[in-house]
Amino acid sequence: MTKVPSLAEASITKRFISRWSERYDMLAGADDLSKEADLLNWLDSLGDARYLDKDHFVELCMWKSPRQKSRYESNGSPLVEKATRLAFDLDEEILKLYVLMALEGVGVPVASTILHFLQPEGFAIFDVRARGTLLGAGLWHRRKGDQSVAAWIEYLAIMRRLAVRHRVSLRSLDKALFAYDKWGG
Repeated sequence: MTKVPSLAEASITKRFISRWSERYDMLAGADDLSKEADLLNWLDSLGDARYLDKDHFVELCMWKSPRQKSRYESNGSPLVEKATRLAFDLDEEILKLYVLMALEGVGVPVASTILHFLQPEGFAIFDVRARGTLLGAGLWHRRKGDQSVAAWIEYLAIMRRLAVRHRVSLRSLDKALFAYDKWGG
């Protein structure tokens, strides 16, 4: 396991985000980036009606967390489409999350990932590595592994604040924080 260098809140700058986001793109692997791009292209082809069909749902869930594959696959196609459409259409963020968590195998991290792909400008991927970087910067005050709904709400506020402050996308910020924790310094 790589030791991550210490980091202060002031160290998370636009330059830091750009550098580490680029490092993510270099080190994550072509397959990972290709899956992400393919899914975004498919969603964009839907126009204003954003949802996941079962195949894309399973693929996205596996991209985030492959351990629950049989549970993801146990969800029926109509349920997946209805739940993801409803999550996209709802105004209340917490309800969006809970609707997605009603699907088999979907916890807070996977639900956040679905929300990110449905609405990239509004939702960050709730990731333990990103939380690790935030913890090191003094911005995260919970356990790194806390996957509770309350933790997601706090995380989302932190991520949105940083993205606005540095005028970067939530995904660029996600990538930078993940990369720093995984391949740090």
